[in-house]
Amino acid sequence: MERLGGGWIESIKEWIEHVWNQYGNPAYAKRDETKDARLSDVCIGTSAAPYYLPPHYFEMVTLKGTNTRKYNLVDGGVAANNPTLLAVCEATKDRCGNENSPSWKNIDYSKFLVLSLGTGSSKRDSQIEVGNGKYWGFFQWFWGLNSRQLLLDVLLTAMDDMVDIYMSIFFKGSALQDNYLRIQTDELKYDDAKMDNSEKENMEKLLKIGQDLLKKPVTAINLETGSYEPLEGKSTNAEELKKFARRLSDERKRRLGLPETCGQGENLRHCSAMDYSKLLVLSLGFGSSKKDV
Repeated sequence: MERLGGGWIESIKEWIEHVWNQYGNPAYAKRDETKDARLSDVCIGTSAAPYYLPPHYFEMVTLKGTNTRKYNLVDGGVAANNPTLLAVCEATKDRCGNENSPSWKNIDYSKFLVLSLGTGSSKRDSQIEVGNGKYWGFFQWFWGLNSRQLLLDVLLTAMDDMVDIYMSIFFKGSALQDNYLRIQTDELKYDDAKMDNSEKENMEKLLKIGQDLLKKPVTAINLETGSYEPLEGKSTNAEELKKFARRLSDERKRRLGLPETCGQGENLRHCSAMDYSKLLVLSLGFGSSKKDV
């Protein structure tokens, strides 16, 4: 296998292409040389967090030199800090193919298993007391309270939580709660969660927090308080991960015509799903200048 810096998207497993390709066909990199970017460029670009790291620029040129595509990238977190919805969209497009396909009208979301892994949050340790808010400005939002970048913390945490809330409501509404597993903690200390704290001691501490999290009960976000609370009737995160793995293994065996290991009740949940075709959604934007920027 080629080293990371020399590997190309086309040579990587298909799921990497799904992540890189947010809007097109998963096989696009094999057809368009200018989109067959190095994995190293993709990783650097999608982790180029504003304020902390510089934007990433690179060019892709066809072998014949007839076409060039320029990339100006920043952290994907500015659009999808919690990429769960993006993953569901990609899986839906991969399953249904062309948007005009009849399959789009008949998507069976009971077949979706969604595993969402958070990177930890310090929101319980970072609550803001604005006091007399009329004196707040640029300085207070970025450096005013113990040099904390409060604006970035608020925006990124809010995006994380809102996606989790959407997914939780969607799967509960579809009576498919067991098909969605979110593993996350909101109990990090602020210094532990700092994006630019790459000290070895902190890395080892975060690793220990992640290992301990596997032993803790499964939690879900409380829609009223925004905090993560244990779910009744659920075991530990490690046990739920094993259940997910068994269900995926059984699905593969089913497709290959092999005997399954799980009981039918655990492997496939039969329940009435909410009919989302009855929902009418009107979304009004307030304009954007992105074509002029």
